[in-house]
Amino acid sequence: MASRRNALLHLGPSRPGAPLTQKREQWIKEVAYYKAMNRRFSPGHELMDWLAAEQEVDDLCRRLSEI
Repeated sequence: MASRRNALLHLGPSRPGAPLTQKREQWIKEVAYYKAMNRRFSPGHELMDWLAAEQEVDDLCRRLSEI
């Protein structure tokens, strides 16, 4: 169980001791940013980027919690 927590803590930059919900939001922001960057920041896709990033982060967290 401790290894699961450690894996989640190393998913991305965040303040040590920050609640998981804050870390989750930071990870989503970063993934959404890279999605936008990959399409050269063309406008009109921000919501799609955010929702896709949420799904990816949640899927990853779910997979890690099963380890």
